[in-house]
Amino acid sequence: MTEQPSTSEPPRVPPREGPPPASLIAPPIAPGEIDSKPPAWPGVIGILICVFAGLGLIQRIFGAGMAIAMPFIPLPPEMKMPDSLWMWTLIITAVGFPVSVLHLIAGIQTLRRKPSARLWVILFFVYVLIMIGPNAVLQYMTFQHQANVASQQGNSPAGMAQMMQAFGSAAMVIGIAISLAWPTFLVIWYSRPGVREHMASWGTASPRTSGVSKAGADA
Repeated sequence: MTEQPSTSEPPRVPPREGPPPASLIAPPIAPGEIDSKPPAWPGVIGILICVFAGLGLIQRIFGAGMAIAMPFIPLPPEMKMPDSLWMWTLIITAVGFPVSVLHLIAGIQTLRRKPSARLWVILFFVYVLIMIGPNAVLQYMTFQHQANVASQQGNSPAGMAQMMQAFGSAAMVIGIAISLAWPTFLVIWYSRPGVREHMASWGTASPRTSGVSKAGADA
């Protein structure tokens, strides 16, 4: 009796559910390339710096224009700006322009992800410290002039000059604190170890890969 060949099919293997095994996944081109998003802080900090620097430049240009035009504005003799105050205003305005320029360069270098951004931030901070004294003197002279004008007006209430001098002293202290707040924050931020390590990679890596951690780069 001749045996008929078997026509039964071999058992089918059910399809595997879930992700493929790790051995079938192609490795990344470089270690740590997966999930290697660059930090967003250079864009945020850089834009803020450029905005504040632009506002500072506009303020200084407007202040310089007002100081130049002040002698030509017809005012009563008691309200005219003294020559010493006028000259001091021009000097401080001219010397203060580099502050905004250094500020703007720091923002541009941060947006371009250049390692020199930290150096420009430090220069900006040092220049702000240097300008604190002259700016304080200018504010004191300005409030002193306003107090003298108030005292010479007959319809001003008693003690107005003293009140304006006290207000001027308080405003001077608050102004110094405000002018130091942002530069101090920038110096502290750019001096953080993680930020300095990240900025050091800007000179050797592209912005896309500069966010790779050091552990991933050493793997």
